Amino acid sequence: MNQPERMIAVHKVEDFFRKYPVEIVTIEKDAWERTLKMLADLNVSACDAIQIATAKESKCHIFVSNDGKLGKEAKKKLRWLKAEEALRELATA
Repeated sequence: MNQPERMIAVHKVEDFFRKYPVEIVTIEKDAWERTLKMLADLNVSACDAIQIATAKESKCHIFVSNDGKLGKEAKKKLRWLKAEEALRELATA
């Protein structure tokens, strides 16, 4: 992705967060324990496991990431969409 394409992507993400609410959640102790188990079950880094576990614990409807490796693992636990797919879906909702 070149610089102009990255800037377009950044603006689309900014538009997304302005249009759709984002909730900040706290992970409780038992969720951390499930995160550790998820590390064993999935081929992801600790940071990625925290993202997936947090989304799952907060009953997130869609896990949005353009990271293909993370998305491949996330879709084992959640509904995963790339940012463009999520924007298209939300625009038609």
